Amino acid sequence: MTHAGEIKTLKNERLSMHSTIRIGGPAEYFFLPETVEELMVILADVSSGSLPSPLRIFGKGSNILFADKGLSGTVISTKRLTAMTVLPDGSFLAQSGVSMPYLARVAATAGVSGFSFMSGIPGTVGGGVAMNAGTPDGDFSRIVREVRVLSPSGTITRLTGEDLQFSYRHSIFSGVHSKTMDTGSDSNLQGGAMILDVLLSGVPADPLLLQEAGRMALLRRSESQPLDQPSLGSVFRNPQPDFAGRLIEQSGLKGAKKGGIRISPKHCNFFINEGSGTAGEFLDLMSETRQRVQDLTGVVLFPEVLNFF
Repeated sequence: MTHAGEIKTLKNERLSMHSTIRIGGPAEYFFLPETVEELMVILADVSSGSLPSPLRIFGKGSNILFADKGLSGTVISTKRLTAMTVLPDGSFLAQSGVSMPYLARVAATAGVSGFSFMSGIPGTVGGGVAMNAGTPDGDFSRIVREVRVLSPSGTITRLTGEDLQFSYRHSIFSGVHSKTMDTGSDSNLQGGAMILDVLLSGVPADPLLLQEAGRMALLRRSESQPLDQPSLGSVFRNPQPDFAGRLIEQSGLKGAKKGGIRISPKHCNFFINEGSGTAGEFLDLMSETRQRVQDLTGVVLFPEVLNFF
């Protein structure tokens, strides 16, 4: 029987190396499985006690704040689970680690609309489904047909898009990244589970028009957001129909700083790491920002960033 010891194991791997904001201490045991079989072996060893609990799973770390002190137990990144198949009917079967910008480009080239919103989002398909990632141009709720979910015991379950109960930046997986297993302590998924792969489909359209739409979407994001600096994307959810960035700027916090973390002058809902930022400073700035916005506008902001602590 294969054990995780036969799969490359990284001990005390610094999570800052796997975070888009470059923050995070060492993980006790860290894995980058490249196949579903490897992933299932690791999960089985955690379940049997051969690898330590708790178990935490994430994609590219594009919206997760890792603890400065690091994480005990077993940590898995799915960013190397990147197999994707274009099916005869024009739909896509993508593993959870497939990059959203890559999928957007493939869909445009294939002449399938509904994917251009992913162009400037640096995360993975699994994470995008979990939080129903999107922009004003679209979100996952419109294109997800089915997901396969893997439990820690190795059981695979199929869920439809309706089963995921999508709403604004929400699915049945939402918020569970901050718990011991990031993809499933929701009551609908007993025992914890993770998104294995996703079936997505759009509507046929002109490839040249879709490619141009993707380029324009990325250009708009790069002009209005600090995509060239280390961040976790949007820090707070937009309080519909308003915008968190506008409320933060209105509250006089544009460019505000706490240690090595600064509110981006380019987009106030982005916190950037200027090189020496810590998770503690990020959380302090979040707390102060929420309080200031509430005091001055009466609006309570809710985090979009998730914590691994």
